[in-house]
Amino acid sequence: MPAEPVPGLPVTVESDVPCRMRDGITLFADVYRPAEGGPHPVLLMREPYNKWTAQAGSGYNHPSWWAARGYVTIVQDCRGRYRSEGDFVPFVHEARDGYDAIEWAAALPGADGRVATYGFSYPGATQLLAATERPPSLVAICPGMTSSQYYEGWTYNGGAFALAFAANWAAGLAYDDARRLGDEETMAALEPATAEAAWFGQLPLRSLRPLTPETAPYFFDWLDHPDYDDFWRATAIDEDYSRIGVPALHIAGWYDIFLSGSVTNFAGLRSGAGTEAARAGQKLVVGPWRHGPWEPLLGAGEEASPVVVNEWQLRFLDEVVKGQPSGVFDAPVCAYVMGEG
Repeated sequence: MPAEPVPGLPVTVESDVPCRMRDGITLFADVYRPAEGGPHPVLLMREPYNKWTAQAGSGYNHPSWWAARGYVTIVQDCRGRYRSEGDFVPFVHEARDGYDAIEWAAALPGADGRVATYGFSYPGATQLLAATERPPSLVAICPGMTSSQYYEGWTYNGGAFALAFAANWAAGLAYDDARRLGDEETMAALEPATAEAAWFGQLPLRSLRPLTPETAPYFFDWLDHPDYDDFWRATAIDEDYSRIGVPALHIAGWYDIFLSGSVTNFAGLRSGAGTEAARAGQKLVVGPWRHGPWEPLLGAGEEASPVVVNEWQLRFLDEVVKGQPSGVFDAPVCAYVMGEG
């Protein structure tokens, strides 16, 4: 499905723009450009759930909205997902692919060489992993509702396998892989598993049909590593925050599954990021949100509207990337307190 701009906004769009990785794999992106002026800084999201969803289901304003505010806005399918080539393995390729995508984006027509990133959940992970590689063109990141590592707080909780989350996520990923390949038989087998909880009751977990080593090999990798070992350390952000040297806006929710990871990333980078400017440039915003994204708890006021996330992100980017003072750093943390606002 081709990307489309929002009618009435001064934006042009180019669909399925190829981006070649260092190993020869090609990833594809949709590029939304301000129609006038330039060059402009870039705002990049790397997405495993179909770059088309950034237009309607990502929780952020449409990419055209960001482009109309002076950012070449790019949404890219991760390796092995939807339009992009290669095989998808959660987390494993995101650091290097992210580096390559950032440097590619910085050199696109209309770009001024500076790149910021955004996205929540897995697209939050793609940002942090890429930032550990220190791409020269990266100037800021905006990780929303994401974790500090992918063992504790993602796949395991206190050493216990996060069965409902991990199995459901794996089934959803496998279903999308099957759809991408046109494998209707596997799609039919997986579809109930993406919506029903009853199938979680099967034991042993290695026989948790319809997940198999063929449909979801990563699920079995997670089971093969029940302890925090080198498998998990290879992609853990919190192993060494000094690798990251850019300011960051961390968006978290009191009722989000990754609350602990988001706060850990903020605190870890505020004290241990690789440069003084990066340490001073950490901002945490916490709202009464679930992993919706930004779905507020019933009874929360207008201050907790999902619109708030876009407003905070625009202020952060305009100050950090464009040098326009916004007051975003007047306090390092802004938190919504239930009953008080």
